Amino acid sequence: MVLQHSIESALRSNLRKALELIAFSSLCAHKTVYETAHSNFHEHWKAAKMLNAVERLHPDFYPTPINLRDTGPGKMTATFVTDDFLTKSDFETLYDQTSQALHARNPFSKTPKPTEFLIRPVSDWVQRIRTLLRVHSVPTSVPVSTSVASCPATTLKALRPPPTGSVDYFDDMTPGLSLRVTANDARSWTLFYRDKHARQKRLTLGRFPVVSLADARELAREAQLSVAKGGDPVVEKRAARDVLTFGELAEEYIENHAKPKKRSWAEDERQLNADLLHKWRTRPALEVTAEDLLAVLKAKLRDGAPVAANRIRALVSRIYTFGAEQRLVPAAVNPVIGVKKPTKETTRDRVLTEEEIRRLWEACATQNAYVCAWFRLRLVTAQRGGELLQMRWRDIDPKSHFWTIPAEFVKNAHGHRVYLSAGARELLKEVPHPKDAIWIFPKSLMGDYKHVGRRLAQSTRANIVTAPKQRGAARARADVRGHDLRRTAASAMASGGVPRFVISRILNHSEEKDITSVYDRYSYDAEKRRAMEFWDRQLTAVLANKSLARVGRFAF
Repeated sequence: MVLQHSIESALRSNLRKALELIAFSSLCAHKTVYETAHSNFHEHWKAAKMLNAVERLHPDFYPTPINLRDTGPGKMTATFVTDDFLTKSDFETLYDQTSQALHARNPFSKTPKPTEFLIRPVSDWVQRIRTLLRVHSVPTSVPVSTSVASCPATTLKALRPPPTGSVDYFDDMTPGLSLRVTANDARSWTLFYRDKHARQKRLTLGRFPVVSLADARELAREAQLSVAKGGDPVVEKRAARDVLTFGELAEEYIENHAKPKKRSWAEDERQLNADLLHKWRTRPALEVTAEDLLAVLKAKLRDGAPVAANRIRALVSRIYTFGAEQRLVPAAVNPVIGVKKPTKETTRDRVLTEEEIRRLWEACATQNAYVCAWFRLRLVTAQRGGELLQMRWRDIDPKSHFWTIPAEFVKNAHGHRVYLSAGARELLKEVPHPKDAIWIFPKSLMGDYKHVGRRLAQSTRANIVTAPKQRGAARARADVRGHDLRRTAASAMASGGVPRFVISRILNHSEEKDITSVYDRYSYDAEKRRAMEFWDRQLTAVLANKSLARVGRFAF
């Protein structure tokens, strides 16, 4: 009898301690809420009273056991256990029985005296306690009237990550909502739902604690409403993530249209980087509006660059037209629709005077041999600066003195033959000619060739400016552009009697492309040679400051 009494006392004591530990754990999980109602909570020790006090603050406080199931490599799914665990009712029954067994009975008590120590075998109680404590979820929902600003975060942060894989802790108030905790302690809210085809899907709502429990529940309700209306939040989220941005559309345009088809693609790329991408790069292409474009164009107008504003408008139009052709965007979303050109452009008709020609020619000597010859040849040959940059030694016939420009180097994609007059040949002699050189004007030796006309026009050189240098400005506004040299040569030839159709052939202006234009390639060589020799005599007289009357009129 003594041994049996000792065993029963030990069992009572250990079960009582287990219940007290459960009560204290519940207090720890809800400390913030409990503390608001009981300032002296640190003195509490009676388990049953503590549970009842927590229950008054949070009716659904009691933990729920979870069964972990391996669902694949590195993954686990948790489901709630519904029976065979220590429920709150069991807790109260067991606590009451251990109390009666451990303490002397009040002789005046009206409650019936228990006939046995426990109504269940000890092993059953132990198993129920183990099931409860092994893995469990502590609900964090509380009455709205209670201030629990930090309670959910504190409780959820206390969840321990699994050794491997991940585990989902489901919310008891929002079906399908769970907090997924991974082995590396990443915590994110997820929602499980079934789409209209009854396929189960998982939607990630956001990271905890950035997204709070209340936020997660709200997001889950919005997603569930979308599902109820026939939507699919996972598909919608993926579509939003995969939306085509303006930056991606612009890149498609540059790589698949501009580079293969435009020799001036670099200028398109420069305009994009300078004026558009820093504003619209991450914007969905469908959301760039006419108002957005107008804001960019108005800023250019305020900067005093109306022509640049026209170019930006044209570039945006080309990008969206390309996108529509490739079925990347609908044609109707082009932001240029309804936006007029910011300014009306007038054709520049600037022709240099004889005095300006002489000053500009002399100013060229301040540049290196390559730049000097290149800029002078723009006047002597009346050819485009970009085509002269593509000039190769092998394309010059030393016997006929014709320079053949391949079609791939020509703006209008028509092959062209240029007669090199005596003056042009003299300029080429001044250009260094290494034995293995291919290009006459290698860009690596040309420096900032794009702005050479602006530099030469400054008051310290040719002094061809529209206004003196303003305070704070880098230089005066030049009144010389590279294309002016080509126009000046054509104007001088026309004033001397060279027929317009011959000048057109020299300038390689576009003509109607038919079978006759192909066979006409060499038919004007004689006329072009005579016209270029005439222009050479005109230019020589101008540079020598002699009257053009001594040159006479052009004649075949």
